[in-house]
Amino acid sequence: MALRYRLGARESAVADPGTVTVIPYAGIRLLDVGLNIDSLLSGSRGRQIARSSAFGSPVVQPLLGTQAQVFVAPRLRLFARGDAAGFGISGADSFSANAQVGLGYAVGNSTQIDLSWRYLPMAADNGRQQPNAYVVDQNGIELGLKVFF
Repeated sequence: MALRYRLGARESAVADPGTVTVIPYAGIRLLDVGLNIDSLLSGSRGRQIARSSAFGSPVVQPLLGTQAQVFVAPRLRLFARGDAAGFGISGADSFSANAQVGLGYAVGNSTQIDLSWRYLPMAADNGRQQPNAYVVDQNGIELGLKVFF
């Protein structure tokens, strides 16, 4: 959830080449961080003990970012988006970020298909004597549909 302010031309699926839009934003990122552990202990006489545990809680992080786009043809645009969140507020070392670059093609006057590469790193450490931490790096290709109304 974020508030944003547009600088430059209004976002649209079709625009003149060279049209630029920059949108800085600030808000919060909600993460549902969880861990499930399933274990099975087997004894020498065939005896087995199974356990299952789940841990986790939602994490709320302050967020700052910006997105920008430039049209290279009336129906083709290049875009980039990046943000950072956490800043140590949700824990001793809580951080997440988002980076995305791609291109969009207008398939109508108000609909656009986006193809991009996206990277999302997340890390946290509670900073306590009994540590609890995680580090996650996700990246890949993303296909999206954007409708302007």
